[in-house]
Amino acid sequence: MTLPRFFRQVEREVQKRTLLVPWIIAFLILAVTAWGFIDASIFTKERTQNLFREQTNQIKEKITARIESYEKILVSTKAFFEQGYSINHNSWQRYVRILALKENFPELKAVEYIESGRAHFPDSMMRQAAEVSRDTGRHALSSKIMVRHEKNLKAGFYQLMPIYQSGVAVQELTVFERRNSLRGWVYGLFVAEKFLQDIAAPEKSNMMLAVYDGLEPNPESLLFSTFSGEDGSLLKEESTIKVGDHFWALSFHSLPAFHALVNPNRPYYILGVGLCLTLLLFFTTHTLIEKKEMALKHLNSILKSSDDAIITETLDGTIVSWNAGAEKLYGYTAYETVGHNISMLVPENKERETGRILNKIGYGIVVDHYETRHARKDGRIIDVALTSSPIKNASGVVVGALTVEKSFTPSKEAEYAVPHHFYELVTKIATFGRHLQSHASDMDETNRDYLDRLCNSAFQLEKTLEKLTVFSKISTRTESFTPVNLEKIVQETVSGLEMHLSRSKSRVVIGPLPVLKADAVRMRQLFQTLILNALHFAKKGQNFNINIQSTLLQNGSVQIRVEDDGMGVDEKYIEKLFHPFEPIHYKGGYEDVAWNFAMCRKIVTHHGGQIVLKSAPNRGSSVIITLPIG
Repeated sequence: MTLPRFFRQVEREVQKRTLLVPWIIAFLILAVTAWGFIDASIFTKERTQNLFREQTNQIKEKITARIESYEKILVSTKAFFEQGYSINHNSWQRYVRILALKENFPELKAVEYIESGRAHFPDSMMRQAAEVSRDTGRHALSSKIMVRHEKNLKAGFYQLMPIYQSGVAVQELTVFERRNSLRGWVYGLFVAEKFLQDIAAPEKSNMMLAVYDGLEPNPESLLFSTFSGEDGSLLKEESTIKVGDHFWALSFHSLPAFHALVNPNRPYYILGVGLCLTLLLFFTTHTLIEKKEMALKHLNSILKSSDDAIITETLDGTIVSWNAGAEKLYGYTAYETVGHNISMLVPENKERETGRILNKIGYGIVVDHYETRHARKDGRIIDVALTSSPIKNASGVVVGALTVEKSFTPSKEAEYAVPHHFYELVTKIATFGRHLQSHASDMDETNRDYLDRLCNSAFQLEKTLEKLTVFSKISTRTESFTPVNLEKIVQETVSGLEMHLSRSKSRVVIGPLPVLKADAVRMRQLFQTLILNALHFAKKGQNFNINIQSTLLQNGSVQIRVEDDGMGVDEKYIEKLFHPFEPIHYKGGYEDVAWNFAMCRKIVTHHGGQIVLKSAPNRGSSVIITLPIG
């Protein structure tokens, strides 16, 4: 069961916390919306960056392709002369006029031929490029030069192609052989602005471009630029391209028109949808909570009007809720108890009892119709019967206990009164012994040892009398038997032990069980005790199985078998397990098991039935119970 809201706090606090729920939901949805907005913004940014990168790559590919296309002109010219045609200035000029290079390629400032033996280089950059092309056998680009163009000096560069003697396999020659076989060069002089302007026009690419000679962009090496005076670009990129053996540095900046290519409003669409969804869920949740709150108020009024004391506490005993029945039974108000420990109701001689009950609750075990004594506010000690059930959270973890208590008049039969009388005497001995132990520093070692033995014996006797008191109460209850669905009782018992079974790797298989006339409380106690007893015989580290089956007998009785595949016990110890006062010298110590079996026998006998245990070492155990149906 889950701890209801009204069990945790008084009604006013419940209402305050309930009203927070819609706001919490709204906050969570807004958080998700904000996350979606940020995610969409990041996606838009990444999409813009990818598109920017795609366009910059396209521009770099176009620049490289253009340089390679002019290389093809020089290659074809090289092939023309290497086929045996004479090379001189006049034949070269005729060739240039035939190709109409200047008309077809306006980027060319000049196209010339230089013979090797008469080489005169107007620029040192051209000479360096010529030497590179001669030694490699490939075309080469020169570094930046300044070219006079349209009454101004413009940045430019040379592209040179070496021409060797005809029939020479250039790539198979050594550098020295290439130098000896060289006939001359054909070259083109380019103005960078005319060469690159149509490729990187801002109105086409929606970005600005600057081209620098070499690996690093700096003003001295600038070849070409479309940058304006003001730069409000959002995206920037710097990269290099290599053509032949020459490097050019490129710098790209985006223009505002570029960002319009990607829809920037997508994050705001998500934000709008999230806000609408927040409002819708806020009002829907608020309406549902109001209805739930009305139901809780109704249930709370029922609990407040109940004559039984209904108390909830955490596993450490802190009281969480306290109803009107509890106020009537104990005389304390909720204001005086909530937040305090349940031990305020427990007499001094019952402190350990409360710890044991909460320990069982922590393992998911239901404590059913437990009879004990508690203290009222006026100091009077009263007899109460309590049923305590574990409270689990949504994850199934036990977080507290729900206890229902009511007063009763205890039986005056000697069987109950005698152990109860001795229990009080032993409690006094144990209390005085603990008091003496706190002053034991003045005693010698022998007397301290005697005192420790005395306190330990009192403690063991106190535990025995507690068990004897519980044992004696079984026969003192004389409530009439009612029809009991045994299968449902066993299922509820197993459910209450779920955590305990899980920790010990145990599984309970429940077969069909009949409806019979019995005491439901004692039947639940019987099967809970039998299952816990069986777990004592489980093999450590191994899966443990318990089977509960029934068979109808011809004499109108039912036979119920509780079987397990545990360690089992030697046959000579079986009967002793039903007599708790007989010493059992058996490995592992089964004193508690003996008390449990004795209690089970008493419950079964009280119902007019019989109980038998059959077992053998390493062959498991089988408890056979025979009960009358009617």
